[in-house]
Amino acid sequence: MKKRHFVILITFVICLTVQAKTTYIPTYRSFIQIKQGLNDSVMAQSNLGKLDLAAQDGSFSITLVHEDVDKQKVKEIKRAKAAAGWMTFAAIMSGVSTGFNSTYYNNALTTYIGMRNTENIAVLSGFMHDVANAEERLDIGLFIDNYSEEELMVVDLARGLTWYILPHASLQLSMANPGIERLRISDLHHNSVKYADIIGGNSVQKVTLEWEDDNCWIVLWFVENTDFPNGGYQTYQYIDKTTFESRKMTYTEVREYEKTHKK
Repeated sequence: MKKRHFVILITFVICLTVQAKTTYIPTYRSFIQIKQGLNDSVMAQSNLGKLDLAAQDGSFSITLVHEDVDKQKVKEIKRAKAAAGWMTFAAIMSGVSTGFNSTYYNNALTTYIGMRNTENIAVLSGFMHDVANAEERLDIGLFIDNYSEEELMVVDLARGLTWYILPHASLQLSMANPGIERLRISDLHHNSVKYADIIGGNSVQKVTLEWEDDNCWIVLWFVENTDFPNGGYQTYQYIDKTTFESRKMTYTEVREYEKTHKK
């Protein structure tokens, strides 16, 4: 039985080792609208990591900033995912071991201890999966910059919270992901009242990486198409890291790109 456990463990390790190189690519969504009266409003939306919008009178601006997915962030996600995977594997093996001991040794104390160990490992596995999922959720920062000579009052219409921003100072808040904020922004005498609707959200997608440099990712992409036997086909996709615009590439184009951009 121990030999069988060893074979399963080695097989699991080999499967992890031979996996293709992967990375995580972010998708960002941001929307800001500033309203003053019924027909006076400005708005902007973006799929980039940062969106900035100023009020029409220039008294303040609102900025949404999403956490960047750099190589360190990718390492953190992979490390959390790997830890969760190993913990799940440990829970399975602990259950197998407990069942084996119960069947062959019929020792009540050993079986009880084994069951408690398996339960504890299963709970820890759940915690580790929660941590891994949390790593995939990127932080969203909300900044309000006061450009005026007066102090501004900011009221959260949903939660009833109030903040004050000194002239030429900034207020930094954290948004949920995804999150919606509805704010009332005015001077202290309420002579100029504006309302802001702010929406932000992001996610990361695991992809098979063919090439990466400072400018782009080139990934293996699955295109769904029912005319093909497997429900689609694989192609290469070039994704610009600055604009997040993408385009298809052929195998030959990928190889040529690698040759010309190899350091």
